[in-house]
Amino acid sequence: MRLEDFDYRLPEKLIAQHALPDRAASRRLVVDRDAAGDAAVREHAVFRDLPRFLAARDLVVVNRSRVIPARVLLRRKSGGHVELLYLRRRDDDEFDAWVKPAGRLKPGELLTGGDDRFGFRFVSRS
Repeated sequence: MRLEDFDYRLPEKLIAQHALPDRAASRRLVVDRDAAGDAAVREHAVFRDLPRFLAARDLVVVNRSRVIPARVLLRRKSGGHVELLYLRRRDDDEFDAWVKPAGRLKPGELLTGGDDRFGFRFVSRS
């Protein structure tokens, strides 16, 4: 899997910046997977309508995870731009990340961000 696989344009205005005060009013798209051909859109609904779409023995799994700010835009000493996508922490000083473009980075290279207020040192490729 490559970082480019997740790179697509999504207009900022289509991305929710905050949860709605009434979470049950959150919009959802209901798709009929049994429709002939490509999945046909059945209807647009809100979350409070969920019980209408459930059968007696359906299981609902609740995901209480939180999204972390995992994408960081950095700059190389040469002025080139680097995008870092945080994956997991290894220990207090190191973490795994997808880096774009990773091919040109050299071990020990310093990457800075926030007008040089913070930085990361590239260690190695896995």
